[in-house]
Amino acid sequence: MFSTSPISLFDNFLSFPNIFESKEDILSFNSDSEIIPSKPDLSDIRQIDFNDLIVNLNTKETNIKRTKEKQIFMTKLMKSKRGRKSLNEIKIKVHTSSAFDNILSKVQTHFLNFIINLINDAAINLLHFNSKNLFKKFDRHKKLKISSKYFNELKNSSIKDLLENMGISKKYKKCERDINQKNLEKLIEYDWFKNFFELRFLDLFFYYYNNEQPLKLVFINGITINLSEKTKSFYHLIQKYEESKEDIIRVTKMFYFDEKNNMLSD
Repeated sequence: MFSTSPISLFDNFLSFPNIFESKEDILSFNSDSEIIPSKPDLSDIRQIDFNDLIVNLNTKETNIKRTKEKQIFMTKLMKSKRGRKSLNEIKIKVHTSSAFDNILSKVQTHFLNFIINLINDAAINLLHFNSKNLFKKFDRHKKLKISSKYFNELKNSSIKDLLENMGISKKYKKCERDINQKNLEKLIEYDWFKNFFELRFLDLFFYYYNNEQPLKLVFINGITINLSEKTKSFYHLIQKYEESKEDIIRVTKMFYFDEKNNMLSD
């Protein structure tokens, strides 16, 4: 059910307000468009309109200032980590599209891991489920995938849909590839789990987000589930990436809470 189109979400939202307000994001848009006007010939000064001259000089001063700012920024960027960076690494850091997709991918992956761990916590809490037969994390490629069409499919999917269609990570070498489907068939016989598996992807996201606060238990369909240390909410994500916390929160609200922005198309 899930599309394999690789189109970037960012490429579909160029009309959105700028979500990055740092100097590095602003500079990245101007890096290839700077033109410093040449110095006017003094012998022709009488033929040059005075206002045009002032505009040219002001433009030159502004461009020189921007050039110095970019030089300082790139120097800091190059010194931010030990060792020499490749050109590809530098481009990723200053390319807004990549940064945008990177945030969406982080949130999506983290939340999908939360779903699996929450199901396992519920199975252990309510049914004393055997820890050796727990649900396995989803296929990494599908967790990282970013496109508007794919996101729309995810947000309209039930938890049952995810377990049936997303597959499991290739790192699990000693278990059956359809272990999640088999566990689903066992648990769906119980009323609480049947109702839980009918929840939508976005329904569960509200529990995960928890107003950016720590989360130790969830109350779903009349039952309280104590969360294990493995079950990390949105709070843990923004703590892990403290330096980009505000951007992560802004992008998350845009795509997971604004219904207008959730209606996307490739």
